[in-house]
Amino acid sequence: MRMYEDDLIELDHEAVTIKQGRRGNRTRRIPYSDIRGAEQFPLRLGTGRYRLVGISPLRPRDYFYWGRGRHAKTHGISLDVGRFMRIAITPDDPQAVMSILDERAVKTQDTGA
Repeated sequence: MRMYEDDLIELDHEAVTIKQGRRGNRTRRIPYSDIRGAEQFPLRLGTGRYRLVGISPLRPRDYFYWGRGRHAKTHGISLDVGRFMRIAITPDDPQAVMSILDERAVKTQDTGA
């Protein structure tokens, strides 16, 4: 059963699923047990707002997956999975995703404004 879903991100009772590729035909599944922390951050010019994929200049440790509608979003979420690079997601409703991560993941931080 899905707890949250938009075009690129899905959260169920076990994991976060990121739909990759331009058509969402590939997926990356991250179990909540692998998530060490989550940080909400504001999306701006240098923090990934206009990035289609890859890293942004002011958040070089966050990797952004494909996201064609990111320019219209105001906040992103960085997932710490215990590696140098963190996974950045940009859900349509970041507050709903953060509340689910707060329940399911180990530790959550909110630094967004």
